[in-house]
Amino acid sequence: MISSGNRGGGRGGGRGGGRGGRGGSGHTEGGGSRGGGRGGGSGGGRGGRGGGGSGHQFSSQQASSSSSGAGQQQRFGSRPPTASEASSSSSFGNRNALSSVKITSRSIDTLQTPKQVTGETGVVTSTTMGNAGQPIKLLANYFTLQLPEGSFCQYDVKISPDLDNKRTCSALMRDVLKGVIYVYDGHKVLYTKTPLTKLTTEKVEKSIKHQDVTYSFKITFTRSLSGADIHPSVLQLFNNIFRKAQKALNFQQIGRFFYNDSDEVVVYVPEHNVKILPGSISTTYISNKGILFNVDIIYKTLRTDTVLHMIQDLENKFGQGNPRVRNDLKNTIVLCSYNHRTVHIDDVDYSITPRSTFKKKSGESISYVDYYKQQYGITIKDHKQPLLLHRDRKDRSRIEYYVPELCLMTGITDEMRKNFKAMKAIKQATGLSPNERIRQIVKSIQESNQNTNFHSVLDEWNISVDDRVLEINGRILPYEKLKLGNKKEIPLQGTTWDIRNDILLRPVKVESWVLFYPKGSIKDVENFCEILYEVCKPIGVQFSSPLNCEISDTRERGYENEIRQFLEKNKNKQIQFCLIILTSDSKMTYDAVKKVLVNDYGIVSQCVKKSTISEPKGIHSKATKIAVQINSKLGGAAWTVGFSFPGPTMICGMDVYHSGEIYTRTKASCVGFVASMDSSITKFYTRCIVQEAGKEIVSSLAPIIKSAMEKFKELNKVYPKNIIFYRDGVGEGQVETVLNTEVHSCQKVIKELNSDTQLTFLTVMKRINTRFFAPKDGSTQDFTNPKAGTVVDTGVTGPNAMEFLLVSVDVRDEQGTATPTKYQTILNEANLGMNFLQQLTFKLCHVYSNWFGTIRVPAPCMYAHKIAYLIGQNTHRDDYQQALNGKLFYL
Repeated sequence: MISSGNRGGGRGGGRGGGRGGRGGSGHTEGGGSRGGGRGGGSGGGRGGRGGGGSGHQFSSQQASSSSSGAGQQQRFGSRPPTASEASSSSSFGNRNALSSVKITSRSIDTLQTPKQVTGETGVVTSTTMGNAGQPIKLLANYFTLQLPEGSFCQYDVKISPDLDNKRTCSALMRDVLKGVIYVYDGHKVLYTKTPLTKLTTEKVEKSIKHQDVTYSFKITFTRSLSGADIHPSVLQLFNNIFRKAQKALNFQQIGRFFYNDSDEVVVYVPEHNVKILPGSISTTYISNKGILFNVDIIYKTLRTDTVLHMIQDLENKFGQGNPRVRNDLKNTIVLCSYNHRTVHIDDVDYSITPRSTFKKKSGESISYVDYYKQQYGITIKDHKQPLLLHRDRKDRSRIEYYVPELCLMTGITDEMRKNFKAMKAIKQATGLSPNERIRQIVKSIQESNQNTNFHSVLDEWNISVDDRVLEINGRILPYEKLKLGNKKEIPLQGTTWDIRNDILLRPVKVESWVLFYPKGSIKDVENFCEILYEVCKPIGVQFSSPLNCEISDTRERGYENEIRQFLEKNKNKQIQFCLIILTSDSKMTYDAVKKVLVNDYGIVSQCVKKSTISEPKGIHSKATKIAVQINSKLGGAAWTVGFSFPGPTMICGMDVYHSGEIYTRTKASCVGFVASMDSSITKFYTRCIVQEAGKEIVSSLAPIIKSAMEKFKELNKVYPKNIIFYRDGVGEGQVETVLNTEVHSCQKVIKELNSDTQLTFLTVMKRINTRFFAPKDGSTQDFTNPKAGTVVDTGVTGPNAMEFLLVSVDVRDEQGTATPTKYQTILNEANLGMNFLQQLTFKLCHVYSNWFGTIRVPAPCMYAHKIAYLIGQNTHRDDYQQALNGKLFYL
């Protein structure tokens, strides 16, 4: 089963980064959050920039496939299999059935390099590859395509009046082009196998009436394309062809992808009304060996309860109109049951009900009740329910309303995430080891090739898919040496480490600090502090006796008011740090505390849940992680590795977090920026700004990079000789825009400062569907995850581009399948070599001080995400106290 999609899957929805993370210590601020992507395994959680191996993919837009609410689960048969039964009933979940799938491979070396290879505009091109490390043969989830040699026609489509619904556009196009072999993106681009007119200058014009509106189609010839051309424009054609072939398989489309909802493969977790559907995602990809076909297995975790059910449950618990209803529904993704469209919810509007009216495009006013009856034949039962409000991501003034009764909740709730049994059941149903994943991928290709409907669509265009997996060449970079205090070095034998008995690289002394704790918890707090002091001794961190403040009112406003009152009374004591014991993991309380300390007082703080310190199990480990986290927040350093630079060098990391909670109407995207200030990459300068909602590209980078360079000169007496900039979160189609805006801004600042600084700029892409499989003990049928440090820079990389893929986290096979991170050099003024960039990147994955191991991205990128997330999710202001800029206060 193949589901066509855009390469890399796009940015998707919110990226989480929640407190706690995978492997966290259990306290509120997660002193072990691994971070760095959607999970180092085969997927990642809604809040998971975690670097582990979750073994399943939870999309940020997880959706339910039901078309009429909770009762719809019966459409899958008398009862779908439970997670424990799936291994014996599901073609996707049947581990035993997969053993019959034989893996055959095709070496990348057997492919001929095309004569004409066009790279991405503006990308640094290089024919050189790295050679450091131990060579290794790998399989990659790529397949070769037999492509047509004839030419095709591309057309521009204009529809008047404007029609935004792609499905409606596609349906109308079928009437416009009856009998024509074509593929259409549902918007502006049309491809045909043969010309629509004898002369390319001729236009095709036709009018179609739909729902009392007459739409005019104007189809204009744009260009002629050849299947033999290796050009990015050809990718859209082939991706649209495969999407059309996927629709012929009659799988269910949810969002952009297709899933198998047959009884045999759906897995049901009945105690939580959760269904799990298997699917696959695929895309064509231009490599230096031509166009390849990338396929990966995905799962959709679905819910069966409607939004109205959730609203009613919340109102029963907290009262009608309680703010909790709006807070819990903000920034959720719902599925419209009548058209399977997923929608981001920004708010709940109690002033609008189904009886309210709106204007159709024809100008006619109609109520929501009447509209759904006429349009879909649906009778809305509850006429008093509030409506869900959605703001257009690009134009925030444009509002759409949705009826809760007709929308389904999607994804996994926080309550479910805390339920060990529920998460274990989901993991059991979706977790794929490398062996299982590669067999599922091959099985999906084989089954699609054997399907008559699928094959007939490809035959129309003379396309076929080879089911042999691509064999590529990789290398394993050497392990690093960890550098600690007292000049101690530890040669690493893996990518996690234990330093509980070693002096930190730069331990701090916490002299003037306050301990805030809730009333009635003094015994637990005293016991925890004793353990904290105990674990701090061997690592060199020192704590003086604290000022104590008992919180009598533990509501969010209570914490806020009593902390503020205490700090006002003790202004003259130059408080350095606050440790706050919280009674729960309430976001409202956490936000209130952070706003006071970050925005108003500029004091570094650490929040810890009371349940964390009162639970004896693992308390020493938790205390150690908290101590290291506090040390890092206050300007200390836990460890580093051996860095070597060609002159004074500043490493920058930048990421954008899209929040729906800050300046909702005009500004809702937070830009996090971090720059290193020393050669050991342990001192940092941090900035965060808020820009327009949904805006990924940073147009206001100039003042940030200027202030960072000036701070570097202040500390080091010179401007950096080199700036190596890692830009996280850039999509495949945004490279040229980044070059023209962000890179140009950096170059402009360097010129203004009369500096001879040379800029190297790399994009960092985590949301990719590439997977690597290492043969186990030389076997051709048994595979394991590649070791951390595995790097690939040929075969499945871009044409002539200076890019590489790096696996920086060790993932055990039982955890899932490792996910590499892709790095693309788009500017290299210093002419840094591929070996240097690859080894530097791997080193930087070692120095994130909030996790005792490597992460999926360079540490500056993770720090940038953390500050952007804190501002976007918690403190909601970018004008925090600037005294914090030199500290990692946001960990």
